[in-house]
Amino acid sequence: MLQELYIENFVIIDKVSIEFSPSFNVITGETGSGKTILVNALKLLLGDRFQKNYIGNSSKKSIVEGKFIIESKEKLDKFKDMGYELEDGVLIVTREVSKSNNSFNRINGRNVTLNFLKVLMEDLIDIHSQNENQTLLKRSNYIDILDSFNLQETKPILAQLESELSKLKDLKEKKESLDLSSEEVDREKDILGFQIQELSSLDLENIDEEELENELRLLTNMDNIKTSINRASQLFRTEEFGHFEILNAMSEIMSSFKELSELDLELKPIFDRIESSYFELEDLYNEIQNYSDRLYFDEVKLEELNEKLRTITELKRKYGPTITDLIEFRDKALKRLDTLNSIEENISSLDKEIQKVYSSCRLLSDQLTKLRKIQGKALEKDILQNIRNLNMPNAKFEIVFEENEQISSKGKDNIDFYISTNVGQKLMPLSKIASGGELSRIMLALKTSLASIDNVETLIFDEVDTGISGRTAILVGEKLQKISKVRQIITISHLAQIASLANFHILIEKNEDLQGTISNIRSIDEDERISEISRLIGGVDITENTIQQAKDMLIQGKKLFNLEENYDE
Repeated sequence: MLQELYIENFVIIDKVSIEFSPSFNVITGETGSGKTILVNALKLLLGDRFQKNYIGNSSKKSIVEGKFIIESKEKLDKFKDMGYELEDGVLIVTREVSKSNNSFNRINGRNVTLNFLKVLMEDLIDIHSQNENQTLLKRSNYIDILDSFNLQETKPILAQLESELSKLKDLKEKKESLDLSSEEVDREKDILGFQIQELSSLDLENIDEEELENELRLLTNMDNIKTSINRASQLFRTEEFGHFEILNAMSEIMSSFKELSELDLELKPIFDRIESSYFELEDLYNEIQNYSDRLYFDEVKLEELNEKLRTITELKRKYGPTITDLIEFRDKALKRLDTLNSIEENISSLDKEIQKVYSSCRLLSDQLTKLRKIQGKALEKDILQNIRNLNMPNAKFEIVFEENEQISSKGKDNIDFYISTNVGQKLMPLSKIASGGELSRIMLALKTSLASIDNVETLIFDEVDTGISGRTAILVGEKLQKISKVRQIITISHLAQIASLANFHILIEKNEDLQGTISNIRSIDEDERISEISRLIGGVDITENTIQQAKDMLIQGKKLFNLEENYDE
């Protein structure tokens, strides 16, 4: 549940910290005081994008932070799997953005992406605004609404159906690729044969391009290498008179120090190093000579290397940038050629496989239909009871099934919601007859039914009382109060009947001065609740009668919560 909300420099909200009750919270305030702003702030915690106009004027950045208490073991395990082991079940979500467009999304102090935040928060809060009533006007949404009441059984079948449909699509594409005339088959076989022949001209698996290029570089620069090697050899040792020779010079030095070391033992270590250096140089000279003797300019080999590298370059230009790409292209061509050589057998095999997978899709769709019809009957009864409890006593509600010709990822069912709200009225599609107030009540009836099975702990209703008043408003408030026994409810309302039934009241006030407009949000005590309920009843004209009426409504609200309390005159 949402325990606390902190907002800083958000539109016309300067800085507020709001605590919520775990049961039924109501938020009231005059028109334009900032109720919609509060909903937008809450939506940010679920992953909505920050809008530039959200940043207020009191500082260069805007912050929205929510503190949640997670008690469900299932949710705690989910967070743990995603890398968050919540101490005492505390989850803190922070959204921050600056005027320079630097933004931060944090979960318990760690930065996360917006998509990750959405996944993490998807089943913590359900925000229902007046616009969301439009989902009831879209027939395409009904199948998802129905499935949401039995996800434990429908979800795995839907996943399996999606997988089977993907297989079916792949098989049909393969078959389409074989739907060719004999002329097209012959033409493609000729092309494939040429490509395979080209790619098979080289032993692609055993080609080392780096080795080939090194070998080519050696043969191309053979003259320069030989010249340099010969010059080095001459510096070590030469038969030409008058040339300086490193080995002869070292030999003379070694002889001199050998005699000196016999005279002075301190020179013995120096002699040893000179002797070691001489033999090392002599060994280097012999290696250079051996290398020089092995050097051989092979003109035929040079031409072969050039030709092979030219061929590789040409094949890469046609079939892919790397040797691996060439091998893959050749193997695919071989496989395709083999398929074309036995095209009739392959088509027959694909037909059998397509029929098998289609039958599986049909079976899965039938399973979904069976589950949905069973769930639909139970849901019809539950929703109808909830609708009738919301001052639509003569309503009738029915879920109508039609079968689509084609199977989609949602099966073969086409679902419509039919309703009749008045005596003698024919059942008709919900989208054609429901008014705004009726839509609000029907959506609340759905939410009430869903509250008993889903795992969303916090339900937020924005203007759920649109289009209703009087007795209907009381019934809607009682329905919200009933849901709040098992879920946290936060509702924004302008009706006294609903506000009086909540057990925690938050007031939004708008203050204007020369510096601008500031919206303040705070919880109010019982005396302030009486004043606010009186305002909701009578507007600007607050009388003794409206005050007494407000007291009576609050007493009745507390009775329903089994928290009876006396109010003094």
